Amino acid sequence: MFDSFDFPEAPTYRAKWKPIYFEPIVNSGERVTILIVVKDENSIKYYEALHDSVVDSLYGAKSIAFKNLVKYIKGQLIKNCGELEGCIEGVYSGDWRSASSRDIKGIARQGLKISASLGSLAIN
Repeated sequence: MFDSFDFPEAPTYRAKWKPIYFEPIVNSGERVTILIVVKDENSIKYYEALHDSVVDSLYGAKSIAFKNLVKYIKGQLIKNCGELEGCIEGVYSGDWRSASSRDIKGIARQGLKISASLGSLAIN
């Protein structure tokens, strides 16, 4: 009965990902995923979790300041090899999670789908 089933091969690309959260009102408990960090054996990549149109809708006239804040946080992550190292108050790192996919963007998409409710437009 099971002789006719063909199962697809498991993806061979393996990496770890973690979300980076921003708490708009410090100590409120409300957190928004702003970045997804993906680390494999050779590199670390950083993906913004919020599309510009989402940021513009959420922050209006303050959207440019928010985008600059995300760039600053991303710069701190790059400087510290994917770790926050006490970046600024209200920014938190999630736990690393292992994943597999066809490529690095597939891992980033998994991170977005799991941790970023507002991030579905961010990665094509």
